[in-house]
Amino acid sequence: RTALLGVIPDAALVVDRTGAVAGSNAAAVTLFGWTKEELLGKPVWELMAKEERDRLRDCFETTPASLPTDLRGLRKDETSFPVEFQWRFVNLIGYVGIARDRTHQEETKARAIQSAKLSELGQIAAGFAHELNTPLSVISSSCEFLLEKAKSGDLPTSTLVEFLERMLRTAAGASQVVAHFRLFSRDAGPEAIPFDLSEAV
Repeated sequence: RTALLGVIPDAALVVDRTGAVAGSNAAAVTLFGWTKEELLGKPVWELMAKEERDRLRDCFETTPASLPTDLRGLRKDETSFPVEFQWRFVNLIGYVGIARDRTHQEETKARAIQSAKLSELGQIAAGFAHELNTPLSVISSSCEFLLEKAKSGDLPTSTLVEFLERMLRTAAGASQVVAHFRLFSRDAGPEAIPFDLSEAV
Protein backbone atom coordinates (compact mmCIF):
# COMPACT_ATOMS: atom_id res chain seq x y z
CA ARG A 1 0.00 0.00 0.00
CA THR A 2 2.79 2.43 0.94
CA ALA A 3 4.73 1.59 -2.20
CA LEU A 4 1.59 2.13 -4.30
CA LEU A 5 0.99 5.61 -2.90
CA GLY A 6 4.65 6.58 -3.16
CA VAL A 7 4.66 6.45 -6.95
CA ILE A 8 1.55 8.67 -7.29
CA PRO A 9 2.57 12.32 -7.81
CA ASP A 10 -0.83 13.74 -6.86
CA ALA A 11 -2.38 13.69 -3.41
CA ALA A 12 -3.61 10.15 -2.77
CA LEU A 13 -5.72 8.67 0.01
CA VAL A 14 -6.49 5.03 0.69
CA VAL A 15 -10.01 4.85 2.10
CA ASP A 16 -11.60 1.69 3.45
CA ARG A 17 -15.19 0.68 2.74
CA THR A 18 -16.46 2.58 5.78
CA GLY A 19 -14.92 5.85 4.56
CA ALA A 20 -12.00 5.91 7.03
CA VAL A 21 -8.57 6.95 5.75
CA ALA A 22 -6.24 3.96 5.82
CA GLY A 23 -3.22 5.54 4.18
CA SER A 24 -1.91 8.69 2.49
CA ASN A 25 1.12 9.94 0.62
CA ALA A 26 3.29 13.03 1.09
CA ALA A 27 1.29 15.03 -1.47
CA ALA A 28 -1.91 14.43 0.51
CA VAL A 29 -0.18 15.64 3.67
CA THR A 30 0.84 18.82 1.84
CA LEU A 31 -2.60 19.34 0.30
CA PHE A 32 -4.71 18.86 3.44
CA GLY A 33 -2.19 20.00 6.07
CA TRP A 34 -2.58 16.94 8.33
CA THR A 35 0.24 14.52 9.15
CA LYS A 36 -0.05 10.92 8.00
CA GLU A 37 -0.69 9.91 11.61
CA GLU A 38 -3.48 12.48 11.96
CA LEU A 39 -5.07 11.37 8.69
CA LEU A 40 -5.05 7.71 9.64
CA GLY A 41 -8.53 6.61 10.69
CA LYS A 42 -10.13 10.00 9.98
CA PRO A 43 -13.41 9.81 8.03
CA VAL A 44 -12.60 11.12 4.58
CA TRP A 45 -15.62 13.44 4.61
CA GLU A 46 -14.02 15.34 7.49
CA LEU A 47 -11.44 16.47 4.95
CA MET A 48 -14.22 18.25 3.05
CA ALA A 49 -15.99 21.54 3.61
CA LYS A 50 -19.02 21.26 5.88
CA GLU A 51 -21.53 21.60 3.04
CA GLU A 52 -19.96 18.57 1.31
CA ARG A 53 -19.69 16.15 4.23
CA ASP A 54 -23.20 14.72 4.26
CA ARG A 55 -23.12 14.13 0.52
CA LEU A 56 -19.84 12.20 0.64
CA ARG A 57 -20.77 10.24 3.77
CA ASP A 58 -24.12 9.23 2.29
CA CYS A 59 -22.39 8.00 -0.86
CA PHE A 60 -20.07 5.76 1.16
CA GLU A 61 -23.01 4.40 3.11
CA THR A 62 -25.47 3.91 0.25
CA THR A 63 -23.91 4.24 -3.22
CA PRO A 64 -20.12 3.80 -3.01
CA ALA A 65 -20.02 3.10 -6.73
CA SER A 66 -21.06 6.72 -7.37
CA LEU A 67 -18.64 8.69 -5.23
CA PRO A 68 -18.63 12.42 -6.11
CA THR A 69 -15.66 13.85 -7.98
CA ASP A 70 -16.10 17.63 -7.67
CA LEU A 71 -15.85 18.64 -4.03
CA ARG A 72 -14.53 21.36 -1.76
CA GLY A 73 -11.68 20.22 0.41
CA LEU A 74 -10.90 21.57 3.86
CA ARG A 75 -7.35 22.01 5.13
CA LYS A 76 -6.32 21.70 8.74
CA ASP A 77 -6.17 25.50 8.96
CA GLU A 78 -9.90 25.61 7.99
CA THR A 79 -9.30 27.06 4.53
CA SER A 80 -11.39 25.45 1.80
CA PHE A 81 -10.47 24.86 -1.83
CA PRO A 82 -11.98 23.24 -4.93
CA VAL A 83 -10.73 19.69 -5.32
CA GLU A 84 -11.28 17.06 -7.99
CA PHE A 85 -11.27 13.42 -6.87
CA GLN A 86 -10.78 10.34 -8.97
CA TRP A 87 -11.88 7.22 -7.14
CA ARG A 88 -10.66 3.69 -7.86
CA PHE A 89 -11.92 0.59 -6.14
CA VAL A 90 -9.13 -1.82 -5.17
CA ASN A 91 -9.88 -5.32 -3.87
CA LEU A 92 -8.90 -6.01 -0.25
CA ILE A 93 -8.12 -2.32 0.27
CA GLY A 94 -11.22 -0.28 -0.48
CA TYR A 95 -10.82 2.91 -2.47
CA VAL A 96 -7.90 4.96 -3.67
CA GLY A 97 -8.82 8.62 -4.07
CA ILE A 98 -6.58 10.83 -6.21
CA ALA A 99 -7.12 14.48 -5.28
CA ARG A 100 -6.12 17.48 -7.38
CA ASP A 101 -6.37 21.05 -6.15
CA ARG A 102 -8.37 23.01 -8.73
CA THR A 103 -7.80 26.47 -7.24
CA HIS A 104 -5.63 27.60 -10.15
CA GLN A 105 -8.10 26.31 -12.75
CA GLU A 106 -11.03 27.96 -10.96
CA GLU A 107 -9.18 31.28 -10.74
CA THR A 108 -8.24 31.09 -14.41
CA LYS A 109 -11.86 30.35 -15.31
CA ALA A 110 -13.10 33.23 -13.15
CA ARG A 111 -10.64 35.64 -14.81
CA ALA A 112 -11.75 34.47 -18.26
CA ILE A 113 -15.41 35.01 -17.36
CA GLN A 114 -14.66 38.46 -15.95
CA SER A 115 -12.68 39.36 -19.06
CA ALA A 116 -15.58 38.24 -21.28
CA LYS A 117 -18.01 40.31 -19.20
CA LEU A 118 -15.81 43.41 -19.48
CA SER A 119 -15.49 42.89 -23.23
CA GLU A 120 -19.26 42.56 -23.58
CA LEU A 121 -19.77 45.62 -21.39
CA GLY A 122 -17.40 47.58 -23.63
CA GLN A 123 -19.37 46.55 -26.72
CA ILE A 124 -22.64 47.53 -25.06
CA ALA A 125 -21.20 50.89 -24.00
CA ALA A 126 -19.92 51.53 -27.55
CA GLY A 127 -23.33 50.68 -29.01
CA PHE A 128 -25.06 52.85 -26.44
CA ALA A 129 -22.80 55.81 -27.24
CA HIS A 130 -23.36 55.32 -30.97
CA GLU A 131 -27.15 55.18 -30.58
CA LEU A 132 -27.19 58.35 -28.47
CA ASN A 133 -24.74 60.30 -30.60
CA THR A 134 -27.20 60.92 -33.46
CA PRO A 135 -30.07 62.40 -31.40
CA LEU A 136 -27.65 64.44 -29.32
CA SER A 137 -26.12 65.86 -32.51
CA VAL A 138 -29.59 66.78 -33.81
CA ILE A 139 -30.51 68.53 -30.56
CA SER A 140 -27.15 70.32 -30.40
CA SER A 141 -27.31 71.59 -33.99
CA SER A 142 -30.93 72.71 -33.50
CA CYS A 143 -29.97 74.66 -30.39
CA GLU A 144 -27.10 76.35 -32.23
CA PHE A 145 -29.42 77.29 -35.12
CA LEU A 146 -32.06 78.73 -32.80
CA LEU A 147 -29.43 80.61 -30.80
CA GLU A 148 -28.02 82.27 -33.93
CA LYS A 149 -31.50 83.19 -35.14
CA ALA A 150 -32.42 84.62 -31.73
CA LYS A 151 -29.24 86.73 -31.59
CA SER A 152 -29.89 88.15 -35.05
CA GLY A 153 -33.50 88.93 -34.18
CA ASP A 154 -34.73 86.75 -37.02
CA LEU A 155 -36.59 83.95 -35.26
CA PRO A 156 -40.20 83.58 -36.38
CA THR A 157 -42.50 81.81 -33.98
CA SER A 158 -43.26 79.16 -36.55
CA THR A 159 -39.55 78.33 -36.90
CA LEU A 160 -39.12 78.18 -33.12
CA VAL A 161 -42.11 75.85 -32.76
CA GLU A 162 -40.88 73.64 -35.63
CA PHE A 163 -37.42 73.17 -34.12
CA LEU A 164 -38.69 72.73 -30.58
CA GLU A 165 -41.04 69.97 -31.76
CA ARG A 166 -38.18 68.30 -33.62
CA MET A 167 -36.01 68.44 -30.51
CA LEU A 168 -38.81 66.93 -28.39
CA ARG A 169 -39.22 64.05 -30.86
CA THR A 170 -35.49 63.50 -30.90
CA ALA A 171 -35.31 63.55 -27.10
CA ALA A 172 -38.16 61.02 -26.95
CA GLY A 173 -36.23 58.75 -29.33
CA ALA A 174 -33.14 59.04 -27.12
CA SER A 175 -35.25 58.10 -24.09
CA GLN A 176 -36.38 54.95 -25.90
CA VAL A 177 -32.75 54.05 -26.58
CA VAL A 178 -31.96 54.42 -22.86
CA ALA A 179 -35.00 52.31 -21.92
CA HIS A 180 -33.96 49.62 -24.41
CA PHE A 181 -30.46 49.33 -22.98
CA ARG A 182 -31.83 49.35 -19.45
CA LEU A 183 -34.04 46.37 -20.25
CA PHE A 184 -31.13 44.62 -21.98
CA SER A 185 -28.94 45.00 -18.88
CA ARG A 186 -31.32 43.09 -16.62
CA ASP A 187 -33.94 40.41 -16.82
CA ALA A 188 -37.30 41.97 -17.41
CA GLY A 189 -39.81 41.07 -14.74
CA PRO A 190 -43.52 40.53 -15.26
CA GLU A 191 -45.23 43.58 -16.72
CA ALA A 192 -48.47 44.84 -15.19
CA ILE A 193 -51.05 45.51 -17.89
CA PRO A 194 -54.32 47.27 -16.96
CA PHE A 195 -57.50 45.64 -18.21
CA ASP A 196 -61.24 45.88 -17.76
CA LEU A 197 -62.34 43.17 -15.30
CA SER A 198 -65.82 43.10 -16.82
CA GLU A 199 -64.33 42.06 -20.17
CA ALA A 200 -62.55 39.13 -18.58
CA VAL A 201 -65.73 37.72 -17.03
